[in-house]
Amino acid sequence: MSQVKNISNLALCHLHNALKKDPSNLCTGICGNYGIVVYTPQSKLVAECAKELGVFSGYSTFPIKHKNLCCLESFDVCPLWDKRTKYGKDRWAVLELMRSEVAKELSLRKNS
Repeated sequence: MSQVKNISNLALCHLHNALKKDPSNLCTGICGNYGIVVYTPQSKLVAECAKELGVFSGYSTFPIKHKNLCCLESFDVCPLWDKRTKYGKDRWAVLELMRSEVAKELSLRKNS
């Protein structure tokens, strides 16, 4: 993933530590739970992971698509982290891919 390479060492370490925890606020998405500011390399990584998994909405501010609703509406009315729904499962899948990519990049940097 190219976006993870654009994150500074300090920010990557911070993100890695934050991603170790499950989301604490089930009413907000990945960025809100992990202190990710929109339009930064970290938020671009969220979008890139969603694209990789085929669940990207087309909008980096609300990256997880819903099969029937626009991304803003689904964010406002659907349970974001409910693993019983496709929408919630997709969000968890993006989070897991982010965790994996951040850990992989951190390991590469430590070994080089």
